[in-house]
Amino acid sequence: MTVTKALLISEAGTEHVGSITRLIELYRFRSSEGRAKGFLLPVKEDEVRQLVAEGRFFVAEVEGAFAGCVSLMEYDGIAELRSLAVEERFQRQGIASSLIKRCQDEAQARGYNTLHTLTQTYAAGAFEGVGFARATVPIPKLEKDCAICPLHNNGCVEVPMTVQFRERAEDVAIC
Repeated sequence: MTVTKALLISEAGTEHVGSITRLIELYRFRSSEGRAKGFLLPVKEDEVRQLVAEGRFFVAEVEGAFAGCVSLMEYDGIAELRSLAVEERFQRQGIASSLIKRCQDEAQARGYNTLHTLTQTYAAGAFEGVGFARATVPIPKLEKDCAICPLHNNGCVEVPMTVQFRERAEDVAIC
């Protein structure tokens, strides 16, 4: 299903910090009755505020209403898509795909040739639909992040995925 109402994907502003923090908290990994629930690494409000100030979060709005978010993390020469979440009332409308595509465009604009992510097994198809492929092993930084997940040694359901971007014409030397 696609969004029929006006969808805007933009860089997050300080006015989005509370909504982003609330949505991440709603979907963060947690242990409940001996079982892990949720699918996002926790991010505290002060961290969200800093990441927004650095231009690392993007938001989706439908007719002015906050609908979802995604972040682009950059470290050790890699780019990682993280914190992808969509408000329940806006799910199954193509918003997650639009957020993923914005993150891809931003990573490529910042000079990266590859974008990495970890996603739940059930969501891998959505990433494959926008060009990601399953990776064989998470990159070392992602393995470090896995250490704080309640499922790390208890039946991980995360799938490492990457998308490769074509080289831009200006990056290719002509001999």
